[in-house]
Amino acid sequence: MADSLPIKAERTSDPSIGEVVHVGPVLEGELIDDSLPQPRQRKLRRGFARRWKHAQRAEPVTRARSVVLYRVRKAPQDVARLVWFVLRGNWRWLVKFWTWATYADLRADARRARLTGDIEARRTAQELIRSDATARWAKAGIVLRRLAITARTVAPVVAILWTVDEFMNREDMWPWLAEFYAELEVLWSGVARVAPLALCAVPAVWALAAAFEGRDRDPGATWLVHPERQDAASWVDERMVSKALAHLGISALTRFFKEGGELAYIVAARKDGDGTYVQVRLPLGVTADMVTAQRPKLAANLGRATLETWPTTGEEDGILDLWIADKGALNGGAGVWPLLPAGRVDLFNGVPFGLTQRGRIINAPLIGVNWLIGGRPGQGKSSALRTLLLGAALDPTAELWAFIMGESPDFAPFTPRLSATAWAWTTRSPRPLCGP
Repeated sequence: MADSLPIKAERTSDPSIGEVVHVGPVLEGELIDDSLPQPRQRKLRRGFARRWKHAQRAEPVTRARSVVLYRVRKAPQDVARLVWFVLRGNWRWLVKFWTWATYADLRADARRARLTGDIEARRTAQELIRSDATARWAKAGIVLRRLAITARTVAPVVAILWTVDEFMNREDMWPWLAEFYAELEVLWSGVARVAPLALCAVPAVWALAAAFEGRDRDPGATWLVHPERQDAASWVDERMVSKALAHLGISALTRFFKEGGELAYIVAARKDGDGTYVQVRLPLGVTADMVTAQRPKLAANLGRATLETWPTTGEEDGILDLWIADKGALNGGAGVWPLLPAGRVDLFNGVPFGLTQRGRIINAPLIGVNWLIGGRPGQGKSSALRTLLLGAALDPTAELWAFIMGESPDFAPFTPRLSATAWAWTTRSPRPLCGP
């Protein structure tokens, strides 16, 4: 680039320096004084940076402000909803108390047994009512007896202390007794101050507990319902299962939920392999086969694919065993072989061969078992057999013999470990590659 510029040579006119010849390209430019204001371009960049930092700081404030304004607009609806929760919570408490006081559940069992003609079940329900009533009154008698004993013990002591304090001066008492009365006064003054506050807090606590009892049973906000776990997006709880079952279109289930019924969970929702397992006792008129027939709809209600939802019948026809796979868990393959990094095999316990739908390892037995693996070309017959052979090779007491009936190099890597091998396409007779 410098060669294409104009060249200029000149001599200096300063006699003290002497004659100096400057030869080179001629460049035009101007000197920049640092004391002068910076160019506008830098000002624009700095202003942009300041605005960017201000925007970054203001983003949480803006978000919080928008949330507050939204909640202010929704305040009337929130207040009405909380009032409804409080009323419904008190009603639910009243229903539970009535059920407990009148043995409504046991009486319903007896009525159901009478309608179905089950004499033994009816007699059992009636005996449970009598025994429960007897035990309840016995507990009430024990409580009253203990209160009476406490009153007979405490009342004389309180009467004596009051009498002594009324008819004696503190100066005439023993020092320890005067200190005791002083501590009683401090304690009483503290109780007198706290009691009004406690009485004022009781209605607020009652309303809060009633609102919690009367809240909607459906899952709420994700950050309130889901725990802090890696599979939070796949999390399933009892409320989600109840909601999914309520929308299956089964008339008996729909009527049960409309009447305020709640499902009984024999096994609560828990982690099981690569999914969630739950066991539910279904209400009257509903069988597990009815739910199984609605498998696609149940999967859609749970936000899963049909392949990821497995409803089955439990020990009874009215018990539903439900396993829901985590989202995408069945699309990732079997994963890494458990013995790939390191491990040793005992052939009597089997070899890790595959996974169940729930992600549990299947151990393939080898002692006293014959295996026949068949399939079309390319479906993994050799891979399955190599898995068994690899597992057997990790048992130091195992002696491996291999006879290959076709032209396949799939088992050539096993040659150093085999005790004997034979290749069907060789012209020579089979001979062991390594001695046993």
